[in-house]
Amino acid sequence: MGKILMILNTTFIILIPTLVMILYVIFSGDAVVNSTETCEINEEICKSENDAPENQVEIAFLEKNFQSVIDQKDGNVPMGVFKQRIEFAINYRTEIEKYLKTDIYRYQLTIESREKVRELVDEDSYANTVENIHEWIIDNIEYSSDRNWYTAQLTWQKKKANCNGISFLTCGMMREAEIPCMVVANHEHAWTEYLYVDDQGRLVWNIWDQGLEGYPALSNNVYEYQLD
Repeated sequence: MGKILMILNTTFIILIPTLVMILYVIFSGDAVVNSTETCEINEEICKSENDAPENQVEIAFLEKNFQSVIDQKDGNVPMGVFKQRIEFAINYRTEIEKYLKTDIYRYQLTIESREKVRELVDEDSYANTVENIHEWIIDNIEYSSDRNWYTAQLTWQKKKANCNGISFLTCGMMREAEIPCMVVANHEHAWTEYLYVDDQGRLVWNIWDQGLEGYPALSNNVYEYQLD
């Protein structure tokens, strides 16, 4: 009799965990099925915590601000906003104003080139305006390695010039678009520096040139001579 009781006890000890596991699988399976059925009936119940309205507002806020940071860095701001920043900056740095002058001999444009600038200006984006001017210069002005001095007008008329001619035409077009610009040079080369003012009022002089071999290049604003 004792042996029988021992066997029964052992059997129950083994069966109880097994029964618990079976019941867990059955009820958890029902829960999954019920959850799936509920999702099919009411999709709102199935939204995760990340899809909650308050989280969506937070995510949208972060995405908007992240994009704003990128736009500020790249200069993807409306030209109207940029011009307001320039006016503000001139109050503190009056020398900026001279980099907007278009009546200086070397920077003067022809009537046709001024009309072209108006076509290239993108009122919705400072960055696009700058890029449009760069692309037009690259596509339409041939690089020459001669040692002659060119003005913006002569470069426009010939559609060919060395680094100083390309720089004066580029800078003249920038100024016509109301972007402060200056031509800078060392003993061997000339290039342009044009101004961007970010949302914190910092002045950023960007460099653009066509390189000694006629290829476009961007670099930091380190220069030796400024050509007025």
